[in-house]
Amino acid sequence: MVADEQSVAPIPSDGAENKPHDAVRSHFKNASTEWGSRYEKGPTRMSDLDLQLRRENVHRLLRPIVVSAAEPLRVIDVGCGSGDVLDGFPRDSIVVTGVDLVPEMVAAAARSHAADHFVAGDAQCLPFAPGEADVAICLGALEYVSDPAAALRSIYRSLRSGGRLIVSFPNRRSLFRKLSVLEIWCEHWLIRTRNRILGRTSDGVWRPSYRHVQWSFRGIRRLLAAAGFEIEEVRFNTYGLWGHIGRWPVCLNVSRQLSRRWGRPGILSTTLACTIVLSARRD
Repeated sequence: MVADEQSVAPIPSDGAENKPHDAVRSHFKNASTEWGSRYEKGPTRMSDLDLQLRRENVHRLLRPIVVSAAEPLRVIDVGCGSGDVLDGFPRDSIVVTGVDLVPEMVAAAARSHAADHFVAGDAQCLPFAPGEADVAICLGALEYVSDPAAALRSIYRSLRSGGRLIVSFPNRRSLFRKLSVLEIWCEHWLIRTRNRILGRTSDGVWRPSYRHVQWSFRGIRRLLAAAGFEIEEVRFNTYGLWGHIGRWPVCLNVSRQLSRRWGRPGILSTTLACTIVLSARRD
């Protein structure tokens, strides 16, 4: 991966960058109690909608693979969270094992998905035998791991020859992502200014203590090819800002409609959509 093909969000220089796993684990541990509900209810923010649209695209890409299979597919869900991504697929057609870095997420997934199996583990060193899986799902995970290439190599080893990977990437080229950075910076500036005027000691602004990597589509192709995957189908989703503007119902509705209309690769989707979901075949 060449340097100009990915973008890394800045993190504060407080030493947290030396422990990325700890920072990510802490964040998602705190989110584990409500993560599943973000799939169940109508979205109230753009990040909720992005979760739901990514799941729609996973189902769109996975369904023909399941239909064409002669026997139940062995599916591993890498970075499974609360285990909701594959809800709706009958378990006589897929056998699911989820793995997540956060034990609290694993526990939440196990409580709500008794038919599936879940284990705590690192995406960069998956606890599966070589060729154990037919399909791997990896949504919203690679942007948080310290070595995405290592995670893809681990997934590659876990898949049989000809196995499929369905994976998501934040789109570095997205104009909405670039504008969201500016929008959120302005919101934070207003919060800090207000608090100074009111004499509050805390600025009230949450800052991430972990990296969030973004890729261009060219960078994604190179990353996957280096790991031994060939892209088969690509989908795009989420057209909108991620700050307070992205909480407006009209913005959420427009983003949903545009995601369904402009889901395939093109100038508009490549330039505007926030997230890329694709399927790839292992050689």
